[in-house]
Amino acid sequence: MTVLVSRNPDLFAAIGWTEDLSSEGGVGPVKIGELLVEAGENPRYAAIHPLAKIDEAWIAAYCTGETPEMQILGAMPADWRYPKGA
Repeated sequence: MTVLVSRNPDLFAAIGWTEDLSSEGGVGPVKIGELLVEAGENPRYAAIHPLAKIDEAWIAAYCTGETPEMQILGAMPADWRYPKGA
């Protein structure tokens, strides 16, 4: 599993579909999962992606100029603030 984390929700719309890197030829584009919103002010946004072969170079292509940096993690951030009752 790959978790993409950013404070810019629009960034996820820009990269909502990615090439299937799971096998040669793949099965077509793979949709990034639904956005999870952190509780509190100035929240982070996270999306779970079913493929693990996303790397820093792939994200760097979408994180230039005014677009804030995106983290690539193997699990939800340890300091993620979940909404109450979640």
